[in-house]
Amino acid sequence: RFERTGDLGNLQKAIEHAEEALAATPQNHPLRAATHNNLGCFFSSRFERIGDLGDLKKAIEHAEEVLAATPR
Repeated sequence: RFERTGDLGNLQKAIEHAEEALAATPQNHPLRAATHNNLGCFFSSRFERIGDLGDLKKAIEHAEEVLAATPR
């Protein structure tokens, strides 16, 4: 919804729901990486919008989790 409206409130809700989903997902669950990916994208979008370096750091941390979960 944020992509359509640009409303930061929608982005914040998406972050909150994804963080709740991540907290409820076991470490070895196959969809955990997808949730990290979504969170990384959400934080990246918020960084682009408001420029908070904390959001960029979180986006990078979630991207690192995705890479760590990727088979080599």
